[in-house]
Amino acid sequence: MRRPAKGLPRRAAAAPAGHPHNPRHGGAFSQRPLSVENLVIYEQIAVPLRAETLNHLRGSSPVILPVFSARSAKLLGGLALDWRPHQAVALSPAIAALCQEAGFGQVTTAARPNRKAMAAVITPLMDMKNG
Repeated sequence: MRRPAKGLPRRAAAAPAGHPHNPRHGGAFSQRPLSVENLVIYEQIAVPLRAETLNHLRGSSPVILPVFSARSAKLLGGLALDWRPHQAVALSPAIAALCQEAGFGQVTTAARPNRKAMAAVITPLMDMKNG
């Protein structure tokens, strides 16, 4: 058995949501007689928006928000904000649907799910906004 690199824990305390080892999501690995080491190497932790950001979103000027993940769209939609004045730029049609559900006034979807396609949508929007 290979040992983890120095400084890495032997086992993670808990599997993140969506991980196949997580019992909340069927625990695919834990339901089979497999010897599987669980090591969380990437985890997104939701953090509250800064006061300055909230002030902009509550202000009278529309904001263009790039939304790169379904999780981000759901977190934004869960905030007690009026999204109607704002425009979401979504990475995919699935994310765009979540932005629509959240109540964004306008939702635009990138032509391809990558950074370059997102920038191709956002750049002209920012140019128009800034005159």
